[in-house]
Amino acid sequence: YVAIDLENLPQLPAGSKYCQYRGIPAMCGPRGLRGAGDALFHNNGDGTFTDVSRSAGVADEKEYYGLGAVWGDYDNDGDPDLYVANDALPNYLYRNEGNGKFTEIGLSAGVAVDEDGKEQASMGVDFGDYDGASSRRGTISAGPRGFLIPTTTATWTSTWSMGMSILRSIGIP
Repeated sequence: YVAIDLENLPQLPAGSKYCQYRGIPAMCGPRGLRGAGDALFHNNGDGTFTDVSRSAGVADEKEYYGLGAVWGDYDNDGDPDLYVANDALPNYLYRNEGNGKFTEIGLSAGVAVDEDGKEQASMGVDFGDYDGASSRRGTISAGPRGFLIPTTTATWTSTWSMGMSILRSIGIP
């Protein structure tokens, strides 16, 4: 999906030919660009789909920069929950209530922002059982902090070094 208005292009910072990241020219990021809401479709079973984004509570009325989504049962209640990775804005974790509705709990679960309260550059996301225990074990995000590791049944902590140790323990350098 690309939305561009040639009459109203994003502007670079005043006096700069490029945006800078730690002194290196870089893409300016999504700020100033228009985001888009998220969509969830129900399969009607007859080759058609119904948009249930609003009724399910996952429409993203703020129109963040959603770049990745993954389903996983983060709380081990048997219902698939939805995690949405947003670039440069808080991430969403939608807890499945089991009745076609979802509740956004990213901040209280510790995945919306990092431990300093800063948004992440989350772009890709995966949900996995890193130790073979067949239960909720971790969400891996492409943000600067790397891995989100469960600390309780309801909260997560962000830790790059622990995530790298987990990958090494399963044979990934």
